[in-house]
Amino acid sequence: MWVKLSSSAVAGLVYLAALLGLVPQTSHASIIENIFLQGTTDQLGTVSFPSITGAVAAGVDLSYGSFTRADITSVSWMLDPSDFDVLALNLDAVQGANPCDLSTAPCSNSMLHLSATEANPGGTSCSVDLCEEFAEIIPINFVPVITVPEPESLVLAATGLLGMVVIGRRRASPERVAINSRIATKVFTLFLARIF
Repeated sequence: MWVKLSSSAVAGLVYLAALLGLVPQTSHASIIENIFLQGTTDQLGTVSFPSITGAVAAGVDLSYGSFTRADITSVSWMLDPSDFDVLALNLDAVQGANPCDLSTAPCSNSMLHLSATEANPGGTSCSVDLCEEFAEIIPINFVPVITVPEPESLVLAATGLLGMVVIGRRRASPERVAINSRIATKVFTLFLARIF
């Protein structure tokens, strides 16, 4: 009886490994969005998010001009879960003095604000008695990047599929081998569809 329980437990673990390899792991992967000048193919940068929604800079990556992840001062976002379109975005980044005003003069900074439809690069430059601000409004589009599953997910899924084949072959009855082979083929087809 222990042998039956053990082989059932192994079969359960194998199926679980195969399924875990097919399920998206958004906590480990990033949702990458390319930023384009609206109506063109001119790429201005990229931003990646660790989840569908959030309001914390941890895990958010930015590449826009000279701005990077280290320059992000605040961020909140919401993506469409079905196609990863950017529904809402409020990202602010600063390089240089923050704040830059007459009380901290002389100083200067560069700022970037990203929304779902606009990029607003700008900045401030202050001398001892004068501050000047500059800003630009750039209409943008976000285009999600299709990503390939992480190597760990692929290994986990392949291990599960291999285990299902081995367990199917261990039980010698021809009917059971045929059923397990069909199941393994269906799971493998789903696995390939997920990758490509």
